[in-house]
Amino acid sequence: TLSYLLSKKLKVPFIITEHQGPFSMTSENFWKKNWTKFIMQKADAVLTVSNHLKQEILKSEIYPKQIIVTYNPVDTDLFKLKSNHINKTFLFVGRLDNFKGALRCLEAFNIINEKFPDWKFIIVGDGEDYRPILNYLSNKPLLKLKVKLTGQLSKPEIALEMQQSDFLVFPSKHESFGLVITEALSAGLPVIVGNTTAPIEFVDEKNGILVQFDDIIAIATAIENMISNLKKHHSQEIRNEIISKFGFKSF
Repeated sequence: TLSYLLSKKLKVPFIITEHQGPFSMTSENFWKKNWTKFIMQKADAVLTVSNHLKQEILKSEIYPKQIIVTYNPVDTDLFKLKSNHINKTFLFVGRLDNFKGALRCLEAFNIINEKFPDWKFIIVGDGEDYRPILNYLSNKPLLKLKVKLTGQLSKPEIALEMQQSDFLVFPSKHESFGLVITEALSAGLPVIVGNTTAPIEFVDEKNGILVQFDDIIAIATAIENMISNLKKHHSQEIRNEIISKFGFKSF
């Protein structure tokens, strides 16, 4: 609102970048929606981080003068290509909120972990599911040996974890973009992600597997398939696509 008022006074363009997800946090509240509608429709342009978010805005009957999908830029210099060596490690990175799915990933790994005794699962992040994850592991000593919780890490530390892993699993219920997914892809990691919202705009059979976010069996099957078919994914090709779509130059 302040930007809108300043733009009028200074006679300069007024642009909004929109990241919120899900947009229903705004659109389902009468006052928030109408205030947002007024401001967005006054803007010279609204930039969104995915086509999914663009459609959410339009379905809310908010019609900006221009609405442009820019996506998020990805730091491809930080998230560098992993080695071709298979480390027998996969990871989850993100807030440990229920909708993100870290606990579901752990439950899925528990189903298949005996088939893959040498594989480890790294969970990066903190949040409401941290204690439930510890509780889940407390009576599973063999599984606990294969799981590492790092807590919250810095971006460089996350990049290092990705370079030492083989794939990312991130079955989130909702993502307006999914920056951690594209960071993993930038490192050449294939991904397992939810089959709804923004990630379906850039994840396909070449670089990952789409799963129903709340289907533990489907997640377990996807992890098993990924482990068994890692060699069909080409890290350099995965990375090149992210550079061309979401690198700083493209942005």
